[in-house]
Amino acid sequence: MIVALVGADGTGKSSLARQLAERLPGGEYVYLGHNLESRRYRFGARFFRRKRPRSIMEKISRAFVMYMDDLLIVRHGGRGRLVTDRYPFDHLVQARVFRQKTRLGHQLLAHIFPNPDLVVLLHGDPRLIHARKEDLDTDKIQRYTDTYKSLLEDRKARYIQVDTASLQPESCIRTILAALRE
Repeated sequence: MIVALVGADGTGKSSLARQLAERLPGGEYVYLGHNLESRRYRFGARFFRRKRPRSIMEKISRAFVMYMDDLLIVRHGGRGRLVTDRYPFDHLVQARVFRQKTRLGHQLLAHIFPNPDLVVLLHGDPRLIHARKEDLDTDKIQRYTDTYKSLLEDRKARYIQVDTASLQPESCIRTILAALRE
């Protein structure tokens, strides 16, 4: 079983994903986000020892290895219950939120990954989320939520929304656990 927690920065993905993994029997927390230093690679770790890729080919190779590592984790890594902080389709969401040119590779790779058994879209009042983490303005925070909803509906993924700005962490965890029992 795979449970993916997604949402804008500041919605509590990392904290809630770790807590949820601890509460689920056989739960395992895995970070699948953009921060390469925070990732734990199952294979190909040597590609990421250098801080910056030196050439375009090295950049492409690193991206390929990262996606393949994610694919192995998602398809074979969860012996029990895998709780992910982000999910590989985040690269596509981020490109749409920042109105960047969506690369064909992002689109193709996002469709290679299976839908998680449950996606938890964390959201809340953009002003409160912005106050937690000022990296994104309120407009981008709302665009993240809207873009995730659109992507999840297009993919026909099973998802719930959890308002982390108005609920305490324990209430968020109880809401997710109740959805998993359904």
